[in-house]
Amino acid sequence: MKLASNLNKDNLHSALVLQGYDNHVLQHNANHKPLFVGDLTFESVAQGITMHCCDGEEKQAASSTVAIDAGVSVNILFRGTLCFSLGKNTYQLMAKTQKPLLFINTISGKEMFTRHLNENQKVKKINVSINKQWLYSRCKTAADRIKIDSIFAHPSRVFTFDCVEELTSIANQLFTLKSSLIFEDQLKAEQLSIQLIYKSLILLLTKPCQAKSLPITNLHRQSLKAHHKCKIDKAFEDFALTHGCLSQIADYLGVSVSTLQRQVKNKYQVTAIEYLRNKRLDKAKSWLVLDGKSIGEVSFLLGYSHVSTFTTAFKKRFGVTPNNFRKAHS
Repeated sequence: MKLASNLNKDNLHSALVLQGYDNHVLQHNANHKPLFVGDLTFESVAQGITMHCCDGEEKQAASSTVAIDAGVSVNILFRGTLCFSLGKNTYQLMAKTQKPLLFINTISGKEMFTRHLNENQKVKKINVSINKQWLYSRCKTAADRIKIDSIFAHPSRVFTFDCVEELTSIANQLFTLKSSLIFEDQLKAEQLSIQLIYKSLILLLTKPCQAKSLPITNLHRQSLKAHHKCKIDKAFEDFALTHGCLSQIADYLGVSVSTLQRQVKNKYQVTAIEYLRNKRLDKAKSWLVLDGKSIGEVSFLLGYSHVSTFTTAFKKRFGVTPNNFRKAHS
């Protein structure tokens, strides 16, 4: 999918939704200036493999945050400086003149990713991503699984390498094939993508060089807030349905319970306990209407001892009983 040459927030949001990123958060200056000018594409190369290319100029300080799935992301940066946050760490990577940079992100589970844009920054890069399941489905021996396990041994990491001429050549060929609707070109793009993945995984397994994260003071403040807010949201959503408690969420985020309570109160104007309860009740709505679960089932799944207690909490949150809410959507 090729986007408009003058990328605005609506173009970007629509493209990310089409790629499966429903919970996209964008922070930017409230003006009519485009976010990016140039060539920007998102492609599904094959099942489990996606490709993203950009060649242009970032036009304002902004941030784009999404929750990404587990997998490996192979990136070749031809020109410019990239700044992004992955999980709890932030990175700033730069391509030297006439010397592209290869960097590989490994993500073991769903994680928050924020791309930080900087005004007047020219960037040319290509990204090929494969999901975790795609890799494991190709493991035929226990030894293969051990290799892949080692890649996903940590929640998220970034590795950098000198980009050899062979990989640069593959990336340049992929650039020329992007968005082509010609059958032969699509097959060629799939072949080259797998070749790039193969060569990169060999480097990752034999010569890993982990990138250093940046102090967060080097980042655009709004970008950090958006990234951290999404990470809190994700943690509460994940733990809400596993009957997690505040101490577990705090451990996951790497903060104390008191810090977590203060952050939630500042951001959402409710207590952390209320926010966790609200996340559970929000899920109840889709279970009742979209999944057709009974009120008793939903009450049990959310950890309520009695249906009446669940009904009271639901009505307090939404101003209607679960039964009447379902009737309104039937």
